[in-house]
Amino acid sequence: MNPFTENDGPHGAIGNFYLNQNILNRAVTQSDQTIAFLKARGFNAESPFTGFPQKIKAIEAGIGIQGKNTLVLNKKLGSWISLSTIITDAPLEPDNLLKGDCGECTRCIDACPTGALSTSNSFRVDQCIIYYLCHLKADIPLEARRKIGVRTANCTVCSDVCPYNKKLTVNVRDKLPDETIYPELIPMMNLSEEEYETKYGSTMFGFIMGGRSYLRRNIAVALGNAGDKKALSCLETAAKDEDQLVRSHASWAIETIKGL
Repeated sequence: MNPFTENDGPHGAIGNFYLNQNILNRAVTQSDQTIAFLKARGFNAESPFTGFPQKIKAIEAGIGIQGKNTLVLNKKLGSWISLSTIITDAPLEPDNLLKGDCGECTRCIDACPTGALSTSNSFRVDQCIIYYLCHLKADIPLEARRKIGVRTANCTVCSDVCPYNKKLTVNVRDKLPDETIYPELIPMMNLSEEEYETKYGSTMFGFIMGGRSYLRRNIAVALGNAGDKKALSCLETAAKDEDQLVRSHASWAIETIKGL
């Protein structure tokens, strides 16, 4: 939830897990310690970088069940699980598959802004908001832009509404400042390459986003959806930018705000 009032100007939302170095470092440390433990006992062990079906194998390993939001659901941890994989030849005994499913619940399906989820426990990757904002390296489809809202690099709706997550305790130890997670959009619209690199260049967020151009594209869409006329000045500057991706989305945002 965006903690800022309208008087503060429009704010976007970036995933805490993309920016929180404490959480990322802890996951890497735990994997490294496990690999070192196995190797010290004469077994091969390594972490695959890509191409490994983590969710499928996590379910087969008894970590959780597959929810209708296609995430791994654990009765105690809900769907807020960060998976790490280690491939080893150690003779480990697998846990039993967990029983259960989502029953008649369709909250995640009903709440998905783009209709990416279905009752068959599958989803359209190319309709997911996170795909549009973080992985698509092209124009965001016109039919999807209004559905994105003021998100700039994050969507957790399918986890937010999931009953498995209702009793979880918020991690306050690693909490980042609200202004980091919910940045003000207008000042970010035309941030310089140096500012981008200083804020995001060395973070997981910077790695996933893939460059300033895509973040500015997302901000333009968010500003258009926010409908705040105070954003017109920065958008008009962006509409003259040398970057075609930024220009086209800024122009869309201007037309959207003026049409509201």
